[in-house]
Amino acid sequence: MEIHKFRDTFQVRAYEIDANKKCTPPALIQIMHEASLLHAVQLGVSVWDLEALKISWVLRSVDLKIFRLPMLNEHLTVETFPSGRNRMFSYRDFYVYDQENNLIATNTSKWVLMNTDDRTMAAIPPEMDRIAMPDEKDCLPRPNERMGKITQADSENKFLVNWYDLDFNEHLNNVKYITWALQSLDIGVLKRDLAGLKLIYKREAKYGEHISSQTQQVDENTYLHRLIRTEDNLELVCAESTWK
Repeated sequence: MEIHKFRDTFQVRAYEIDANKKCTPPALIQIMHEASLLHAVQLGVSVWDLEALKISWVLRSVDLKIFRLPMLNEHLTVETFPSGRNRMFSYRDFYVYDQENNLIATNTSKWVLMNTDDRTMAAIPPEMDRIAMPDEKDCLPRPNERMGKITQADSENKFLVNWYDLDFNEHLNNVKYITWALQSLDIGVLKRDLAGLKLIYKREAKYGEHISSQTQQVDENTYLHRLIRTEDNLELVCAESTWK
């Protein structure tokens, strides 16, 4: 079977940049996710194709590396493809190129299927075996889920999950988790360029819930993050960011 790769071009818009006219990391990730959704539609495995089976894709982890943040109006080419699968997990790789075909970012991600009735993890149906997978040696390394744990929060920010924070699964949008995790950082750090982000999604956040974003500094360039649901003090996300 032929390995099906998806490529599309995206332009960095004014609403996706910061004060330095650079694409923000959450916006860059959103562009990658848009490409993956378009590819899933092509493959017939999008959330809408799976509705009859009462299952939907949920992101488990990301391992993002940014070599250069693109600028306003730059045209980017995103290449993405399913890069592996077992009974419970599916992997997807992303490569982002600038107009000169320079590689400026990569992202390897792990996905699971969620039962939309009881919100539990579901097995990947055998029908998806029709989608060919590349050799693992031709893919990015699997997401690195090893990171330290916060022992003391150096800074904290609080959020309320509102309607426009939700995605089509009616839980907090994937990119919102990332945005909120990073926004407990000091503004001096946020004005720097993000070099890498490892993040693990553990639980859903739903409408009306209160979220605490906490950060602990490890060294000059490395920070640990977590999102806590304040109603039950459960951890929703843990992450590690590195900055240039």
